Amino acid sequence: MPQTSRLKSLFGNVLIFIALLLGAEWWQGSKMRSGAWPETAKSLATLDGNPFVVLEKQNLTLVYVFAPWCGVCRATAGNLNALTERGLNVVSLALAWEQKSEIDDFVRSTGLSASVLVGNDEVARELSVNAFPSYFILSPSGQILKAWSGYSTTIGLLLKMWAYRLTTLS
Repeated sequence: MPQTSRLKSLFGNVLIFIALLLGAEWWQGSKMRSGAWPETAKSLATLDGNPFVVLEKQNLTLVYVFAPWCGVCRATAGNLNALTERGLNVVSLALAWEQKSEIDDFVRSTGLSASVLVGNDEVARELSVNAFPSYFILSPSGQILKAWSGYSTTIGLLLKMWAYRLTTLS
């Protein structure tokens, strides 16, 4: 019986931990932009200066918002590569930078493979981004389906994209 009691206690603690994580994610996301993706962020320039349209008409888009000085962003950037390797539409958006060389260094040192767009203070205000990294899942029509901040694992990102794909594209 003591073994069963420990397992029940462990299971209960795991559920509480998951509930706390989901609650924190919801709270952070509730302060970020909802509704339509802002016009100022629909077409931005890449790091090379080429125009880039954020939305993909047939699929969901994951927008990864990072700051080049952010340590957690460095830790999560590699998780995005697994999504691009699986053919998911992932776009990176650099904010809170001073020189483009900072963004270049970030991309080179992390091996970030997603397209990198260069944002500005106006885009940051429009998106209500106050923490890095931040993420937005966009519908093909440009609606923000989910917004959150903080560390996300590869499996967490894949599960969120899968869940929103099931509910919005079917």
